[in-house]
Amino acid sequence: MKIIGILLLIIVGAIVILAGLFLYPIVKLFNTKSKPESPKNGYVKLAENRVVWRNTLLGFISYSEYPISEADYASFQKINTDFAKDKNYAYYQQLYFTVDLPSFEAINGYYSKDKNAVYFKNEKIPGAKPLSVKEIEPHILSDGERVYYQKQLISNHSQGFVQLSRYPNVYKSTDNVFFEYSILENADAPTFEVIDSTLSRAYFRDKNSVYYYNMKIKHADAATFEPLNDHYAKDKNHVFYQDSLLKNADYPSFRVIDKEKAEDKFRQYAF
Repeated sequence: MKIIGILLLIIVGAIVILAGLFLYPIVKLFNTKSKPESPKNGYVKLAENRVVWRNTLLGFISYSEYPISEADYASFQKINTDFAKDKNYAYYQQLYFTVDLPSFEAINGYYSKDKNAVYFKNEKIPGAKPLSVKEIEPHILSDGERVYYQKQLISNHSQGFVQLSRYPNVYKSTDNVFFEYSILENADAPTFEVIDSTLSRAYFRDKNSVYYYNMKIKHADAATFEPLNDHYAKDKNHVFYQDSLLKNADYPSFRVIDKEKAEDKFRQYAF
């Protein structure tokens, strides 16, 4: 009897789901009234000529409200969740700034531009040219000549700016390597590369050095260095764990067992 009861519940549940799937398009067809915009996220024009910017946790849990006393209520218009303008100013969230209003537009949730300048949030990016701006990713922008991370100039050669790796996030141009949102100091950008992405995404090199992520590996020979997996590697002379030399490893017999373990004829390694 218990089994029969369970089967009946399953059948009833299936009928309810199928009925819902059938009725939903019909209800939607007749319910043409659009839902009002959530008052908990972005710009809101309240009664009594007040404008506020609201920020939510995960879009719905709670919000903080920031009054915008400079806003002109009648002419205030939202551009996206983070940018707006009125007859006097442009706005990034609750912050106002001066722009050329007729030509002002948002690029994404962080960048905007007018005919004269490019802005990160509410601040002008010195030297950035608005005519050819292009989003590379939300915090990285090219103006056709240079590349910027937020307000920071990270490359003078946007044409050669390419992504080497997504995880970790690595770009390079002819002048800089940009590793996880910081310039990798002293790296030779033209020769910087992922060593072998089929074996590991953790090891990089240039003509002078080898890197485990953005950490330079001492004593590594760049020409002969090869990853064994994401944690172990070797060159013509040494065995390495991440960015450290395994000083006592027996080179001829060293081999990896799995992602974390390795061995040679004398010992096993597990970190």
